[in-house]
Amino acid sequence: MREDMTRAEMVEKCRRDRDKLTDKMMALYPEFEGQMPSAWIEDLIPSLCGFRVDTFPLPKGQLGICDVGNRLILTNSQMATFVGSGVCLERLRKATLGHELGHSRLHVDEFDQFISLHDRWQKTSDPRFLQRESEADLYAAVFLVPGSLLLANPKGQELYLAWRGNREIKSGRLKYLISALAIDFGVTYTLMRRSLEERGWLCCYWETKTLALSPRKATE
Repeated sequence: MREDMTRAEMVEKCRRDRDKLTDKMMALYPEFEGQMPSAWIEDLIPSLCGFRVDTFPLPKGQLGICDVGNRLILTNSQMATFVGSGVCLERLRKATLGHELGHSRLHVDEFDQFISLHDRWQKTSDPRFLQRESEADLYAAVFLVPGSLLLANPKGQELYLAWRGNREIKSGRLKYLISALAIDFGVTYTLMRRSLEERGWLCCYWETKTLALSPRKATE
């Protein structure tokens, strides 16, 4: 995370920007009211942010790119060649659009300071590179999974009430709820898990590769 901002401040910045864009989007396209952001993010990016959205064969392993100079967001048209067979490509694409939207909203003032050619992004020595990637991931998690819609979802309510009451949810049930919520919101399992972690509802213990509800600590 950037040095001049705490993580909580960055989350709040992402939330404010999400709410501002959502309000403008609903005013322009009231037919999207109540729908998941994944349903209209591809319309929002050109309509409100001035970036064209397209697909293009990018280097293997790279999901997308935000080309600020050309006002263009690309997703990799060859995702199927390097992601697992069980991954929903459409949900992965929407999560990627959320990530690239994050770059366009958070990092435009920095993008002319480092190499942005498609096959050289990973070779930059810029110390902010990994921080920007983490911030864009955070933006995608905040934008694509609003708390109001999560709490309106029965599976989201189940998670929230268990977390609030400090009740255990068995690992199998917990993974099911995360997977089902990811489908409902049109995003990847990874993005949904990240969103729940950022809210403080979920802990991921990497040493044992297990998930559990967190001790209660609200963030939204």
